[in-house]
Amino acid sequence: MRLSTSLRSMNHLRQILIDEFLTEANRGTAFVAWNGNRFDAYYIAAALIFAEDYRIRPFLTTSGAVRGLSVTLAADGDQRTANKWMFYDGMAMLGLPGLTLEKFLAVYAPDFRKLSGTIDWENGEVFDATNPDHVAYAERDSEGLYHGMTQ
Repeated sequence: MRLSTSLRSMNHLRQILIDEFLTEANRGTAFVAWNGNRFDAYYIAAALIFAEDYRIRPFLTTSGAVRGLSVTLAADGDQRTANKWMFYDGMAMLGLPGLTLEKFLAVYAPDFRKLSGTIDWENGEVFDATNPDHVAYAERDSEGLYHGMTQ
């Protein structure tokens, strides 16, 4: 699946999640983001919090830090055994807290290293989904993470 778009609102994110991720064909799928507990899980939860058809269960550490979440259909009954969609944090899954994606890819997916010089984060440049170089940067991160975790 490939999807690159700008987000207009939380409602727009909710619709993308429902239309593109939380599909019947993707039931049982685990979606993984590097350091996904920082923002990804929170945005997913915030987007779905008012979607009455879905139930969200966060994975928490003993200290209460979010490490991912599961999403199920409310109609599925027992949420513990329902066929769900999972959103995981790659660092937490692998037990590599603090390791940068750049270092992870260099070791576990050297053919898919991070692209460099694409976005000047240090000078305040932000990701632009309409910029093909920025999209290529994000897609390489995803592709590298996939290869690094499956090799």
